[in-house]
Amino acid sequence: MTMSNAATAESFGVRLKRKVLSAETKLFEWRPCSCTIVARDGKLLLQLQTPPQDEDSHSEQDNETETVTIDLATQLLNVVPKKNKARCDLEYYAPVATMSGQVLKEELMAPSATHCQQWIAQRVEAALRALELENAQAKTRERELVQEIQTLRDGARVAAAERKHIENEYRHSRREVDSWRRAAQSAEAAAAQLQEQLGIAREENQLLAGEKMRLKRQNSELLNQVHRLDSLVYGRF
Repeated sequence: MTMSNAATAESFGVRLKRKVLSAETKLFEWRPCSCTIVARDGKLLLQLQTPPQDEDSHSEQDNETETVTIDLATQLLNVVPKKNKARCDLEYYAPVATMSGQVLKEELMAPSATHCQQWIAQRVEAALRALELENAQAKTRERELVQEIQTLRDGARVAAAERKHIENEYRHSRREVDSWRRAAQSAEAAAAQLQEQLGIAREENQLLAGEKMRLKRQNSELLNQVHRLDSLVYGRF
């Protein structure tokens, strides 16, 4: 609930009287009490505010307004009317924070029974209107959140589609890289085989050159022998 709504709810207060124990006389006395019903955070709260007994007191504690806050849904136990219809006992559980389950009681007095009943009806109606406004605001915020969630989901779907597209491109690139790698490996293998064949060819060429030299020497020796034979034959005649 916004601060403006809370202020509107609290402005409809009624002046009652509350029976309190005097710290000075140790006797019960009736003290003015401001009673309001406030709609806050989806709850209806009854607030009883009792001003300090003596405004001229020098005690800081005595100068503080005593406030009793009761959750009408979880703490209020019963409202017990007195024989005097303008008076009643307000029975309620102690705050949940105490975890004691203790039942407390406040005795209140209104100017008249009718005055008190009319005020309670008006205050509850005003508080319910404030709750309706708060619920409407909450529903509006819920619709906004649903729209934001839908926008985020749409963005997530777009991001997922983009990611899938990138993954497909990445896999395609990987396949191309693998194909290029295999082609490079095949080229390297072919180059190695060619180098091996060139080595063999060089060895064969060297062997062939050696064989040519041997044949050349052999032919030279045969030619020399033929010349000697010619000399011997023609020398006799």
